[in-house]
Amino acid sequence: RPTSPPAPSTAAASRQAYLARTTCVGTACFMAPEVVLGADEGDGGGGGGGAEGGHGPPADVWSLGMTVLELATGCVPLAGASLVEVALTVAHRRPPTLADHCAATGTPAPSPAAVDFVAACLARDPGQRPTADKLLGHRFLRAARPDAYVAARLVAAVSAAASAPPSPLSPSPA
Repeated sequence: RPTSPPAPSTAAASRQAYLARTTCVGTACFMAPEVVLGADEGDGGGGGGGAEGGHGPPADVWSLGMTVLELATGCVPLAGASLVEVALTVAHRRPPTLADHCAATGTPAPSPAAVDFVAACLARDPGQRPTADKLLGHRFLRAARPDAYVAARLVAAVSAAASAPPSPLSPSPA
């Protein structure tokens, strides 16, 4: 009969929990300034997160804002920059704006609601970022199209891409 692995000791479980909160995992382009700086609550790093190393819900809200930037333009913010360049930019420069990112990538201008949503998510001070509950009531999300509309658009886009001639840059089929 199968047996479960032994439960970790309290000390080991505590260390695992600590590492999960303080280890840098993910794509640097999406990390909040307080995560890049390793800010702890009360260390002058902006606070608001309440978690060691800057990890916590406000950092997740930052990552959501960066994800919306990518979804709106199809381009990862700071793509092509080195890890050091990304860290310095995120830690010390003003946050990107959706309008600037769209202009830089040649993407059509975003709606004012989308611009406001991203700006709220990318507030430099984690204490100034809205909570996930507050974001759910934001006009940008309230104006979202129904799932059926989005699904139909995706199916149409995939069908069009499948019937298009291959690009000369596309890899040849194996």
